[in-house]
Amino acid sequence: MRTLAVILMAAGIGLAVSERPPQQIVYARVSPNPNGLGLFIASADGSDERPLLGAADLDYDPAFAPDGRTIVFTSEREGSADLFRVETDGTGLERLTDDPAYDDQAAFSPDGRRLVFVSTRQGGYARVWMMDLLSKRVTALTSGSGGDYRPSWSPDGAWIAFASGRGSELPFAYGRWERLQLADLYVVHPDGSGLERVGTHGEFCGSPKWNRDSRHLIAYCMSAEQTLSNRRAVPEAAAGREGTDTRLLSFDIATGASDMVTSGSGVLFNPSFVGSTVGYIRKFAQGSGAGIYYADGRSGPKGDIRTASWSPDGSRVVFHKRLTTPAPVWRPSFSRLPGYQLTMTGILPSFAPAGDEFAMTGRPPNPARPFGSSIVVAATGTNQGHVIYQDDSRNVLAPQWSPRGDRIIFGVGVFGAFFDGFNSRILEPGDRAEGARTSRSSIATGAASGNSRVVRTTAHFRRWRLTASVSCIAPSARRETTG
Repeated sequence: MRTLAVILMAAGIGLAVSERPPQQIVYARVSPNPNGLGLFIASADGSDERPLLGAADLDYDPAFAPDGRTIVFTSEREGSADLFRVETDGTGLERLTDDPAYDDQAAFSPDGRRLVFVSTRQGGYARVWMMDLLSKRVTALTSGSGGDYRPSWSPDGAWIAFASGRGSELPFAYGRWERLQLADLYVVHPDGSGLERVGTHGEFCGSPKWNRDSRHLIAYCMSAEQTLSNRRAVPEAAAGREGTDTRLLSFDIATGASDMVTSGSGVLFNPSFVGSTVGYIRKFAQGSGAGIYYADGRSGPKGDIRTASWSPDGSRVVFHKRLTTPAPVWRPSFSRLPGYQLTMTGILPSFAPAGDEFAMTGRPPNPARPFGSSIVVAATGTNQGHVIYQDDSRNVLAPQWSPRGDRIIFGVGVFGAFFDGFNSRILEPGDRAEGARTSRSSIATGAASGNSRVVRTTAHFRRWRLTASVSCIAPSARRETTG
């Protein structure tokens, strides 16, 4: 009888746990916003451009099949990033993977029967995997620490090339808190044998693609220091440091020797051999020239393009580009753990103790001016937030609630390393807020008080102290809205 009681009690506890609502976790995503990436297909010269799919979602990294009839791509339309396949006219959408891991960057084998792709299965590292398209069976091709990216199958089927951070550290950028991304080129046989590095070690080369001779690779390369700025939506070279220009190099896999294919202003990346020329994407800050270009002087589709793939005959190109969409205030997203609900929201979010509200940092309203961030409060579960405090001449950052939920504490200052692109450098102790000799940053708390919200700021700089008091919008009178 005692055993039965224990079993019934355990079953009751299990039932109670299973009925408990999932815990909420809010997080910020730097890029892209929901629906902020879309797939497009066009003639190689940019004419006849149209969306590949009917509705834009987070769809990216397309690749043409060898017969030119289908396209494989990555999508988050069903939650986690998985691989999909579609006809070139946008019909026949088929899901190829269904795994909580991150599946991305697929490329076809020369006969079109297999895929090589990147996945974080089995341990969370980005490694190269292979899929048989008939059976959908997948097997790991690479292993070890360090990420492997952008695989490409040689036309003769003998090699798979990829970029990898294996054997590289993640050093800090010059005067910054962000890390640099180092990557080398590697080749390996489809059975996993013959792994070799191509070229020199210690900087960055990525997105390798094969020439029709199956001996030469083309890739885009840059110094390690450039990887921080060049991965931004709008690259900027910091004063006194290297520029943003990259190089397109052709590598001989037998000797490791490299030759310059083309160079020019801007970030040139994602190159491919297209017939007798080379196609590539150009990303740079000035003007409206971002888009697809060719080494023979022609140009293709324009816009904020990120990845492109050409049809076997070079007449068409499929690509994904960034779309202008508002940043989310509350957007539920995929969670691999049923006990936790993940929600995408603004910068550095924080729940109120009661869980009915959350606060976050609003971005500066003018992208060209790195000041004016705000504190935004929203009701949990709604996609509309209200600005309760903003400093037009400085920035505010990282709101946190008091235990009783009646105050919000946050930082007030310039925060150049956070908001001012990569123009700010931390080289000396005086460049850091806590070591500054002038009152550039402070800590602020906001307390509800009648129909106004009083914000009291107190700054500590070793021996220096600054206090000030300002007012902002009361919870009952919030008038600025974001989202």
